[in-house]
Amino acid sequence: MQPIINVKNGDEKLVSHAGLLSVGALLEHMQLTKRLDNIPGVHCVNPDISHGDNLSSMAGLICLGKPDCSAIEIFREDRWHFTRALRIFDCPSQSTLRQRIDLIRETANNILKDASAEMLFRKAPAISPIQTGVGEFVPLDMDVSPFDNSKTQKEGVSGTYKGCDSYAPMFAYLGAEGYQINAELREGSRHCQKNTPEFIDDTIKYARQITLSPLLIRLDSGNDSQDNFVTGEKWENVCFLVKRNLRRESPDSQLNPA
Repeated sequence: MQPIINVKNGDEKLVSHAGLLSVGALLEHMQLTKRLDNIPGVHCVNPDISHGDNLSSMAGLICLGKPDCSAIEIFREDRWHFTRALRIFDCPSQSTLRQRIDLIRETANNILKDASAEMLFRKAPAISPIQTGVGEFVPLDMDVSPFDNSKTQKEGVSGTYKGCDSYAPMFAYLGAEGYQINAELREGSRHCQKNTPEFIDDTIKYARQITLSPLLIRLDSGNDSQDNFVTGEKWENVCFLVKRNLRRESPDSQLNPA
C-alpha cells in the first residue's frame, strides 16, 4: 500500500540570498554604485536611496529570475541579508525602484553597457573565436528576438512577424560563449532594419572594449542592407556574414551573376 502524502500550503516566504554573493562581488568590482551615483543632470526629489542602490537591487532581482519591481518587497522583510549580499546600503520599495528606473533609465543605459563590457574584459574566462575558411574570427551575432506579450496592454506591444503581439528587441552576443553586450527594446511592429546601423556601430564600440581580435558580424536576411556596411577606422578587422534577401531576384541569378 502506497503511503498517503498530505501537502499543505504554508504562509512562509522562502528567500535565498546565496546566489547574490557573487553578483554583489561583481557589482563592487565594477564600482557600479559609484558610477551611477555620479549621473549628471538628473534631479531626484527624494535621494534617500542612491541611484546605485536602486539599480543594484534591480540587478539582483533579475539575477534571481524576478524581473519585476514588486518582487523587491519580499527582500525588504529581510533587507539585512539582501543588502549585505549585494554590498549596498539600503533596499528600496517597489514604488521607489520603479520611479527611479524611469527617471534615470536613458542616462544609465550607456553606463551599464560600458560597465558590462569592462566586466567581460576583466572577468570572462574566455572570449572564444571560431575557425573559418579565411581565418579565425570572434563571432558577433545580432538579431531581433520577439517576445510573446499577447493579451497584454503594455506600451509598445504590437504585431510582430512571428504572428503574435509582442516586443521585438534587438540583441547582440559576442564570442562562441554568447556573452550579451548590447540590447535595444523595440516595438513589435517596428521593422528589424530600423536603427540597426546605429545599433551595429554601438555594438562594435562595446566589442572593442572587450577584444581587439577580428570580428565576424552575423546577421539575418532582414538586415541585408547596404546601410549596415560602412568603412572607417572602427571597422578595421570587421567582416560580415549576412543571409541573402533575394527580394524579387531569382535564385538562379545567384548561380550565374552578371
